[in-house]
Amino acid sequence: MKKYIKLIYILFIVITMVMISSQVYAAQCPVCNGTGHPPGSSGVKCPRCNGTGTIAISEHTAGEIIDEAGTFIQKGESGAEGKISQSDLQDLSNTIYNILLVVGIVVAVIAGLIMGIKFIMGGIEEKAEIKNMLIPYIIGCIVVFGAFTIWKIVVELLQSM
Repeated sequence: MKKYIKLIYILFIVITMVMISSQVYAAQCPVCNGTGHPPGSSGVKCPRCNGTGTIAISEHTAGEIIDEAGTFIQKGESGAEGKISQSDLQDLSNTIYNILLVVGIVVAVIAGLIMGIKFIMGGIEEKAEIKNMLIPYIIGCIVVFGAFTIWKIVVELLQSM
């Protein structure tokens, strides 16, 4: 059983590292404004972005980053299109909450069933091992469902403001 826990732990670390390293940060090319062609030319690729319309964040200077941030803030204050409404954000939050809650419940029930079956079917050594596994299981359930409770309380408090 300890081998499986170690294997799951290693897989979790590897998946996390892959997800972190595979994030791509890109921004709209300031030369062509994301069109892939410099202003006033139709068939020529933009020399800065090579016709893609985006450039890597690391290619931005500090001044360009600050200018882009200022433009972003101005668009938000002016009510430009693409602004996220409160109801859309609330719906998204509720959807994520419900999906994660269902996944948490399913995982907790399946893990509990597996441990219960092993406890019923197992010998003395397996029963002792299952009893030792119950404490982390219960703590895990408290943490997961406590986090969902805290999330719901925070959302409700923020909605009342």
